[in-house]
Amino acid sequence: MPEKLTMTRQVRIMGCLLGALFVSALPAVAGGDVNFLFGQKAFDDDTLDAAHVDGGTQFGLALTLDFDWPVDLAFDLLAFSDDATTTVFAGMPIDFATYVKTLEFDVGIRKLWGDRLQPYVGGGIAFVKLDATQWTRGSLGSGSSFVTLVVDDSDSALGFWANAGLLYRLTAQFNLGIDLRYSDADVKLIPEADPEPAELAAGGTHFGLSLGFHW
Repeated sequence: MPEKLTMTRQVRIMGCLLGALFVSALPAVAGGDVNFLFGQKAFDDDTLDAAHVDGGTQFGLALTLDFDWPVDLAFDLLAFSDDATTTVFAGMPIDFATYVKTLEFDVGIRKLWGDRLQPYVGGGIAFVKLDATQWTRGSLGSGSSFVTLVVDDSDSALGFWANAGLLYRLTAQFNLGIDLRYSDADVKLIPEADPEPAELAAGGTHFGLSLGFHW
């Protein structure tokens, strides 16, 4: 079985694809924006909430291409990871350690208004990949300890995304703004001891700042 791509390699591959698309489309593009996104992602999933991996820092890249159409084309890439450890007491303390990461690629349209101060809305198709690992560890009380793998799986799904925000043109070339986004895509992970897949909401609410370049 081929080795799974790491999150870093996935981000690099998606970045290269975005770069290749950007370069190939340049001759027909009248203008556009490329912005780096820095912010927070919050899951809307009870299982992830219970594991305390309900959100955290997210980084991304948003590309908007203007072909002089009524709307612009949007290609956005978002990467997120979080980990947490919770302790429960069942006669002895047992730790549940969880690590989650997502990679989201959003494709669609975006509409901007105004000149220097530009509100915008957008939406389209979201491709979201979620990787999750969880294990338990504790002591049997006799000096010996145990570690049990609960889940180590990944899945990807198609869904939708929608966003709204505001860009301010600091100069003719540089942007500063805010971005609010929601995405929805459900993945299924298979626990180690249960063949029945668990469904998780891999999207969520995204909020952050944007900083980038306009041409």
